[in-house]
Amino acid sequence: MKRLTVLLLAAAMALSLVACGSQNGGGAFDVSDENVVEATWEDVFDDVQENEAKARNNIYKVTGHIDKIESDCCVIGALYVYLPRDVLASIDTDETPEITVIGKITDVYEEEYYQGLGATIIEFGEAELVELHDAADN
Repeated sequence: MKRLTVLLLAAAMALSLVACGSQNGGGAFDVSDENVVEATWEDVFDDVQENEAKARNNIYKVTGHIDKIESDCCVIGALYVYLPRDVLASIDTDETPEITVIGKITDVYEEEYYQGLGATIIEFGEAELVELHDAADN
């Protein structure tokens, strides 16, 4: 009987933690968090070059021009920002050429693209859309 009571209490505590786990509207990131670093993709790139370990601890809020939309991410300079496919499919780069996202760096690697020349790729595998900027906003 004691084991059953302990198991029921543990289950109740786990459910209460799940119910109260996210207090910022369901998203993983809180845009109003004082630890969020507002940056351009160039700022993120510079942070990675200076101290990658520190950059990976930051939460970045990045606004930038959408260079390309792939099946699972959009490209902003050297940043590959992974967003849900339905969000990516809804973006019209003619109407919304800029995007604001919030996220964390999940990977950094070098990619060869032409005859030995390489590029640093920074992935935001954990990202959320904050805002799409209309062409009229620019």
